[in-house]
Amino acid sequence: MNGGGKPLVYISTRKCTAVMAHRIANEIGESLTPEEKEYLHNASEEVLKATSEPTRICKKLAECLNQGVAFHHAGLHYKQRKIVEDAFRKNKIKALVSTTTLAMGLNLPSRRVIIKDWYRYASGYGMKPIPILEIKQMSGRAGRPKYDNYGEAIIIASDKKDEKYLFENYLRGIPEWIESQLGTESSLRTHILSSIAGFFARTEGELQEYIGQTFFAFQR
Repeated sequence: MNGGGKPLVYISTRKCTAVMAHRIANEIGESLTPEEKEYLHNASEEVLKATSEPTRICKKLAECLNQGVAFHHAGLHYKQRKIVEDAFRKNKIKALVSTTTLAMGLNLPSRRVIIKDWYRYASGYGMKPIPILEIKQMSGRAGRPKYDNYGEAIIIASDKKDEKYLFENYLRGIPEWIESQLGTESSLRTHILSSIAGFFARTEGELQEYIGQTFFAFQR
């Protein structure tokens, strides 16, 4: 961080993102410049104003922001997420902690990606390893061209057994095959109704043309 790089830390749960962000904030808060402190103070005030009444999580986020760190997850108001994302892109935030479930939709370049939790809860299955493809997506946030000259992706292993698994599965493993989910009846029904309601298709012919341009049709 002293060299201008920003770590992006992935953790499995919302609660843990706030805890980790607070821990990091205690370590780096004193390294902020006066200009950064002013920007982050204003950002923290905007975070508190994003909802009609600031919640406990809003106050935690504002506190972390004042120290140059933030957390990001789906439980935040969309205005708060945008404030955090803008501050990170402008290099005002020195570290960002996010849930793994947002990794696919979070386009925030970083010099160093740290994947602390590579297990995630799956309904009906319990805790399962995150797919290889998603780990690659997370790692791909590091060292983006135009933003950094190099990038680092780190996955945390708790012991030698995990270390071996992570090396074989995520470094040597082949990403999973991408399969369209449009083939299920419920998903197809939803997309058909949405395309009609959104005026993407108004006749049966237009509907067939619309579906024919999807990834589902390409795979068939």
